[in-house]
Amino acid sequence: MDSDKQLAYQKNILSKGITIEYLLSEYNKEKDLYVDVKKEIEINPESSALVLIDVWEDSFLDSITIKNINPIVEELSDLGMKIVYAPSHLPQNKNLNILEEGVFFYNQDMIDQFVLKNKIENLFYVGADNFYCLLDKPNGIYSFLSRNEGVKAFVVDRGSFSFTKEMKAVAAELLKKNGVGYVHSYEQGPELVFPRKTVTGLTAKTEDKINKGSNIIVMFKNGKEQTAIENFENSLDKSKVFYAVVEKDKMFIDEKEVSPSGFIKLIHDNKIRNIYYGGYYLNNEILWSDFGLIALYIKMRYAKVNAWLQLNVINDLTFITPCENLDPNLEKATIINHFRILDNVMSTTLLNGIEKISNPDSQEISSATN
Repeated sequence: MDSDKQLAYQKNILSKGITIEYLLSEYNKEKDLYVDVKKEIEINPESSALVLIDVWEDSFLDSITIKNINPIVEELSDLGMKIVYAPSHLPQNKNLNILEEGVFFYNQDMIDQFVLKNKIENLFYVGADNFYCLLDKPNGIYSFLSRNEGVKAFVVDRGSFSFTKEMKAVAAELLKKNGVGYVHSYEQGPELVFPRKTVTGLTAKTEDKINKGSNIIVMFKNGKEQTAIENFENSLDKSKVFYAVVEKDKMFIDEKEVSPSGFIKLIHDNKIRNIYYGGYYLNNEILWSDFGLIALYIKMRYAKVNAWLQLNVINDLTFITPCENLDPNLEKATIINHFRILDNVMSTTLLNGIEKISNPDSQEISSATN
C-alpha cells in the first residue's frame, strides 16, 4: 500500500465522522476464553491527545517512526488533537515529526495536570515498547490510569512497537482485557522487523535455587484452586514465610485485609527481599492488580520504594486465562522470560529453599543473579 493510500485508509478508519473503532477483549462463557469485541466511540478531537512514549533514537525504530508514527502525528494534529511527546532517558528519534504546537514531558514530568487543565477525555498512545514503556513509564498507560479516573486510553496499533512479535501481542491482550482500546489504523503496511527473538521455553530461565533474604508468597485465587495449590499451601503450614492471598482485588494475610499501601509497608518493615507470585492469572491479575508485578515495578523504579526487591513467579503454580489470539504456553513463556526483572522457580524449589532457610545447618542458598 503506497503512502497516500495508506494515509487515506488511516483517515477513513481512525477518524471517519470522528468515530473511533477499536477492539477490547471480553470473556466469552460459551468458548471459555477471551475474544475480541469491536466497539465504537464518538470523540471530540479537541478533548483528546496523542501521547508518544519513548520514540527513541535507535535504528530499529527508524522505519516505524517514518512510515507509521509520523502519519499518525500529522493526521491527529490536523483533526485538532493535542500532541504530547513523552520521552525518557534517551534522545527522541531524529526522524520523528516534532510539531511546533506539540508539548513535552520528559522523564518523570507527569502529564496529569495538562490532561486536567485541557479537559482531555481520550489518550491515544504510540511508541515503544508495548510490553514495557507504554505500560509502566510515568506517563504510560498503566501508570496514568492508576493515578487518574475518567480518561479513556487507546493504543494505535500500527504506531506501537515491541522488541519481539510475541511481546507486542501479549501486551495487546493484557491491555484489551483491562479496558484499553486497540485502534487498527490500517490493515496493511510496512512489515515490522522485530530486533529480538522471544524465548519460548517455559523453563528456559527457571532457577534451581531461591535467592537470599526474607520472602513473601502472593497467591492470586479465584475460587477454582487446583489441588497443586492446596498441596503447596499445606506444605507451607509449618514455615514462617509470609503468605498473602489476593481474591477479588483484595489482599489478605492471616485473614486480615491489607491495603496496597499496607502491603508496601509490610515489605519495608520486614525487609522482604523476594516476592513469589502464583495463581490466577499470570496474563491478567498477577500483572495488572494493585498488588501485582507492574504496580510493584513502578514503585521500585520511580518511587524508589523497596528497590532491593526481586520479583519472581512460581512457574508451575501460575496459570494463563486463554484468549483466541495466542497460544497459552507461548503467552506464559513470553511473560516469564521477558517481563522486567522477573525470575521464576518451581514450587518444589521454593519449598526446599524455604526449608533450608528454616534450618541453620542446611546448605547456604545462592545469591540472586539479577
